[in-house]
Amino acid sequence: MEQTLEYLYHYGYIIIFLYSLGGGFVALLAGSVVAYTEQMNIIIVILAASLGNFIGSQFFFWFARKQKKELTQTLQKHRRKIALVRCWIGRYGAAVIFIQKYIYAAKTFVPIVMGLSQYNSLRFCAYNFCASLLWGISIGTSAFLLGRVFVDSFYAFQDNPYLFPIFGIALLVGLYALITYFANKRRKR
Repeated sequence: MEQTLEYLYHYGYIIIFLYSLGGGFVALLAGSVVAYTEQMNIIIVILAASLGNFIGSQFFFWFARKQKKELTQTLQKHRRKIALVRCWIGRYGAAVIFIQKYIYAAKTFVPIVMGLSQYNSLRFCAYNFCASLLWGISIGTSAFLLGRVFVDSFYAFQDNPYLFPIFGIALLVGLYALITYFANKRRKR
């Protein structure tokens, strides 16, 4: 863990930028917590993650736009996901660009589907820039403000190693209960 933090101190901004090309949620969280410890600058962390996220989404959009025929054949096994994204675009419009930044698999599929469609590239670029900046500010600032909790938890787990398995089991039981609750609720409909 300490070696990872040392790499973050030296190459942190570059790592955050590169990791954010494909999403970057974990790198932004880690960079913001490190910024809380005053080893990095939170503004540069947020800008690096936002810029990486913006460039990554733009790449997917333009890749889909230029390689439409090959990509359509490659994505045959993901037809349901693509149909879902098209439904979201039809229902929510440009808001999907903002929402997809917070949803794991949608980060890839929304720019690709918009690239495959006739969506205006300049409009996508503008919305994507604003969405990437909003994503970076919201996640980065939240993690920075909760940095004390993350750091204290890290040291608590380090000092009391028996707490980690207990916390992990409690988290898994809670997730199982939550998933079961929503699955049963959905079946009742």
